[in-house]
Amino acid sequence: MTKFEDIFDFQGKYKYLAHIKDERKETLQEHTDLANIYFEKIVEYKNLKTFFERIKNILKLEDIEEELYYKMIYDVVNFHDFGKINSQFQINKMLNKEVLKMEDEYNISGVLGSDHSLLSASIFIRFYFRKILKLEDKKKKNLLQEILFSLSYCISKHHGNLEDFQEKYIDFIFNENTEEKSSVEKNVVELKKIFVSNGGILKDIETKGFTPKNIKNYKERRKDISSKEAMAIFTLTKMMFSLLIASDYYSTNEFMQEVKYENFGNMGDIDIIKKEYENSEIIKSIRNKKKNETLNNKDINTFRTKIFLEAEKNLEKNEDSNIFFLEAPTGSGKSNTALNLSLKLLDKNRRKIFYVYPFNTLVEQNMNTLKNIFGNNEEVIKNIAVVNSVTPLTNKDSADIPIEEYSDILMDRQFLNYPFIVTTHVGIFNTLVGNIKEDCMPFYQLANSVIVFDEIQAYKNIIWTEIIKILNSYAKLLNIKIIIMSATLPDLSYLLDEDEKNNVSNLIENRDEYFNNDIFKNRVKVNYDLLSEKKIEYEELLEHIIENSLNSPKILIEFISKNDAKEFYELCKNSEELNINREILILTGEDNKARRNSVIKKINNKSKKIILISTQLIEAGVDIDVDIGYKNISGLDNEEQFLGRINRSCKKSGKAYFFYLTDAKKVYRNSVIIENKLNLFSDEMKKVLENKKFDIFYSKVLEILKRKTKEKSNDNFEGIIFNKKFKLLKERMQLIEEQDDKKTYFFNRKLTDEEVEEIGENINGSEVWRKYVDILKEENYAKKIVELSKIREKMMYFLYEVKKNVELSYNDIKGSIIYIDDGDKYFTDGIYNGGNEDMFI
Repeated sequence: MTKFEDIFDFQGKYKYLAHIKDERKETLQEHTDLANIYFEKIVEYKNLKTFFERIKNILKLEDIEEELYYKMIYDVVNFHDFGKINSQFQINKMLNKEVLKMEDEYNISGVLGSDHSLLSASIFIRFYFRKILKLEDKKKKNLLQEILFSLSYCISKHHGNLEDFQEKYIDFIFNENTEEKSSVEKNVVELKKIFVSNGGILKDIETKGFTPKNIKNYKERRKDISSKEAMAIFTLTKMMFSLLIASDYYSTNEFMQEVKYENFGNMGDIDIIKKEYENSEIIKSIRNKKKNETLNNKDINTFRTKIFLEAEKNLEKNEDSNIFFLEAPTGSGKSNTALNLSLKLLDKNRRKIFYVYPFNTLVEQNMNTLKNIFGNNEEVIKNIAVVNSVTPLTNKDSADIPIEEYSDILMDRQFLNYPFIVTTHVGIFNTLVGNIKEDCMPFYQLANSVIVFDEIQAYKNIIWTEIIKILNSYAKLLNIKIIIMSATLPDLSYLLDEDEKNNVSNLIENRDEYFNNDIFKNRVKVNYDLLSEKKIEYEELLEHIIENSLNSPKILIEFISKNDAKEFYELCKNSEELNINREILILTGEDNKARRNSVIKKINNKSKKIILISTQLIEAGVDIDVDIGYKNISGLDNEEQFLGRINRSCKKSGKAYFFYLTDAKKVYRNSVIIENKLNLFSDEMKKVLENKKFDIFYSKVLEILKRKTKEKSNDNFEGIIFNKKFKLLKERMQLIEEQDDKKTYFFNRKLTDEEVEEIGENINGSEVWRKYVDILKEENYAKKIVELSKIREKMMYFLYEVKKNVELSYNDIKGSIIYIDDGDKYFTDGIYNGGNEDMFI
């Protein structure tokens, strides 16, 4: 690491400041030293030296090249605030009277205002550019220059977001497409004013070499960087940006809050959680069956045990792989199997687990499962954290939180300082490929971890290629072990290059042994009597249910349009035949957590007769078990997920009817499955569903995706990585389309008795809104964010998304949330009835 005195010579004349608080001052040198301490702490804590070594080996850097590589890495944090010597920063931000005494010719003025980040980057570039230029190996010189500018980009952006390295940074600092001097050239002029030779404080670092010719040579040779090398440098850039932000945050917070930080979110004694898991009843039962070989092939638990043990065996056999596919039928115990596998993958270096689910409903559901498995062992439970948009950052009462503790709570969330994280697809992908500062902050936490993805086929299929490529690359570079599980699992390795496929292993060798067994294969009989290319009428569907299904206690009807679900619900509520000794329920994406949980409890109550009308949110793993199912067709993978809600226990005889009412193209936009009609209108797809041969179905999907990848020319995945187009990558890999046509309303309404019972208290909407408005006025940023996360949980019982073209009279508006005081008139039995516009959920 470059020493502070190698760059600066204060000569006892000036005290440059980095931070001030009240009467306390922190000098630039003090902050730099402290930031370096935190950088080294985190690198050691997260065992990131092996990551830097992997990057070095991929780039084949040795001797002097290797020395320069490590010096630049360790100098990123060192140099990040050197630009605070900018006199405008010192005068305007630090109120530094000492700087006012400096002679004008030594001041930096006008180029950057009071900014310091780009000036810091310029000093970093100038310090290393000439050193790299002296190297003889042109290839290594080119790689190190790419690293130099990438790391300087991190410095220039450490108070902002990563955008486009090529267009927004390289072209900018080299002043492409303009006749004016480049930003770096301007900084060169300004830097000369403060060299020691002129009586200033910045030592006369290498001033030669930064010429148009050398810059042109670098830009021309960039094309010689391979895809593998480009991915390595891309990942290094993301890592260093994350570490720089973390080191800066922790050191700044130590000065501001006078608190030291030592724990950065690894699992403590992993033997505790492993021992607790092995002592759980379900695992003792599995181990006992294995020991005594008491397997009954007519019992579903036999197959759950066999899948559990086979996956465990194949994990050990393929321990060098980084990505593992777990494909097993619905109801076969995948979640428990994956938990066992993830615990097996923990070791002295890998000490963090991420569990990733498609929706918040599944996050809550599986968190409850983990609590049941680990019982009341607080030592284990305290390590597990739910990280999503609806869970408070803390459950502590506000009165019990000292003001300085808010900062710690917020930082733990920002940097994911939790050993075992249960989160959503959107949450993890923000960290994986996000470009804004908040997304990138916890990126270093991915290193040396285990990530379990559930229902990955729920992602937009048009980005499956990008998903598997980024996961495969990160897995190798960051030492991540990834488990991908589903009952309908595409072989995403088909989308990788041949030399990359050996990184992937299947944990179930012969899937047909399980899928074609009668317990799973014939669990549900599929009927197509209602299916034709002519749209079905509500009355025809109702009549069929009355004539064929009323002897069954539990009936599920799934629509893919929320309006269809609501209209059919009203029809059913008015049917005398349906309402005899049974309850008619509806569940859509509008429903809050309390109502959703209440409905699920009712349908799982064995003594109740229920008809549940739902949208497709019911498909992805929601833990219900019905006897009969009706569904509007969409894609074949959706149909299998739907069948997974029928006869889950495999103890009865289930039946499913498919019909056509709404065209799936209205709902599933940009889906190659829907666009290519891979649905139940095809006899081939009917056979696939019947025989559970999803490899036939997915082979068609993957072939289409591979063809589309070859057709892409501009801004393909490799080009995005090569030019480090961080913002475009985030936009390209967005899992959920932005809903610009929606408005968020807060309806002040009276909660139903069922909601109150589920929540455990009666929440007053107007009081919640008043508290929300008060929190928005809070001046302490950390306290405001933490308190907003707590009130947000209560607000979710009153928040609804409504089409923009629906005009409702409102009483208040704060930010993007519109408040309606007389909200009860828009609801019937807890169900939103306002407006006639359809919303697809």
